[in-house]
Amino acid sequence: MGFAARSGKISSGQEQVINSIRNGKAKLVILADDTSDSSKKKIRDKCNYYGVDCIEIMDRDELSKCVGKIAKTCISINDDGFMQSIIKEYEKLNIRGKEADKGGAIRWKIQGYMR
Repeated sequence: MGFAARSGKISSGQEQVINSIRNGKAKLVILADDTSDSSKKKIRDKCNYYGVDCIEIMDRDELSKCVGKIAKTCISINDDGFMQSIIKEYEKLNIRGKEADKGGAIRWKIQGYMR
């Protein structure tokens, strides 16, 4: 995500993310898992309507650090290549998350993935 941010291939913050979704720029939306329920619903509804993938992973502090911003609850990845890389990593984490139920450890809490 840091490479995408430095390359200018993300939008951050709720309004910018919604604009990216509406304009067809957003390829993937990442929500912090501690985002308010009403904000999550608003973003998810936009993603569903416009057919954009959406995942919940990490909290707002971790998400903000990943993209070099402060207090961001959501970002959109606006590049196909970065989106594919993030989804690959997400799928690896999702597999580890299933293993964590058997006593393993996972750093991020994975909540959802729509495809």
